[in-house]
Amino acid sequence: MERELLAQGSLDLLQTHPLNITDRLPPEVLSHIFQLVVVGSSGIWRQEWVGLLVSVSRRWRDIIYNCASFWTTVVVHGSRSLPSVNAHLTRSRNCLLDIEIRSFRENELPRLRHCLTLMIVHVRRWRSLELCAEGKAMQLSLDVLSTMTFPSLIRASIQSRRRQHRTPSLCFLNPEQSPLLGHLEIEGFVWDDVPLLPTLATLKSKDMRCFSSSIPPFLSQLSSMKITVLSIGETLSTCRLLSDSLHLPLLERLTLDRTWKPKEILEAIVAPKLEYFEYSARMHDLVSVIFGSLGSKYSNVRQLTFHLDHRVVPHLDHVDAEAVCLAFSGIRHATIWPAELECFFLFIDDSCPADHWTSLEHLTINTGDIGAESSAVLNAFVHWINRRVGERHRLHVKFMGTFADQSLFHLLDGIQRERCTLEMGSLNFG
Repeated sequence: MERELLAQGSLDLLQTHPLNITDRLPPEVLSHIFQLVVVGSSGIWRQEWVGLLVSVSRRWRDIIYNCASFWTTVVVHGSRSLPSVNAHLTRSRNCLLDIEIRSFRENELPRLRHCLTLMIVHVRRWRSLELCAEGKAMQLSLDVLSTMTFPSLIRASIQSRRRQHRTPSLCFLNPEQSPLLGHLEIEGFVWDDVPLLPTLATLKSKDMRCFSSSIPPFLSQLSSMKITVLSIGETLSTCRLLSDSLHLPLLERLTLDRTWKPKEILEAIVAPKLEYFEYSARMHDLVSVIFGSLGSKYSNVRQLTFHLDHRVVPHLDHVDAEAVCLAFSGIRHATIWPAELECFFLFIDDSCPADHWTSLEHLTINTGDIGAESSAVLNAFVHWINRRVGERHRLHVKFMGTFADQSLFHLLDGIQRERCTLEMGSLNFG
């Protein structure tokens, strides 16, 4: 919130007084304002805003050109000219660099090779690498990178837009060539081709493949790594994980995003420090089967995000929700979507699955439509809040969705305020 206010205030200042008040500010103050605008509320560097700011006046251009921090993010793509890449690298001086390589078509491979040649000269300054390509562009990039050493690289994201065949070029992701690498995001490769990385703390994978019946070396060695954040998305595996076979003593955050064999993964992982769990179902996932046999294994989890894509998993019933709530009975923060309200909060025999969340402090109802058919669900939700007894904490509920009409919103007036604080993140009516 503070970042959003600063960014918006800085942008308002520049738009309202572009060439009078702002030109009387010292260069270091104006430079800081520019950086707030370029980063924006999202916290993501937007290089296109640099181009807009330098076009306003000569003074603004000189301030930006002489401030190396504006030139540490180097984005190359098929239409980026080589002189502009070279000028960008020169203006960054000796600062650490964030390299992004994107979208080169096959007829642009010579340009990609020249861009890589320019950037490799500064490889000792690479702090992060984002490589998003396919086919020959991906292979060319990996072939060049495989011969380099990256002494400052702490973060890498390698995303193949087309599933790769087995390629040894990922070998640069090893302790000798990338000794400081702690954050890896990888998509569209084969697990057998990922080298062991003992320094890794964050691993986010998507659309990975494992075709052998035995566990690949990388996955089998997860227990020896310092993994604190693990995300597995849409991964296909034919290997079998044994119960309690993956000991991750430092793991704090786990995300399973439409991956195969989620039950097997949850049964295999032993994570005593796990605080956060996020689950998105894939087609044909049997939620009650996945979570029903976990017992108290994950009762230490304090934050849960649970989401079903109802285009592929059309229905979640009372038994499914009961299994989830029992498996994560110790949570204090929960995030669900409007479509899941019914299964968690509708009463059967004077109880509902959410009754197991006795330590719940914060509940977020995420973005989605709350339609006219939701009146019974909202009434049940209000009833659940008002009948909570013995809980030590006042519940904070945040709605991010869109209400079909105001009458549905006013159903929430029945909440007893001494039991609940209600927050509307983005109050909209359909």
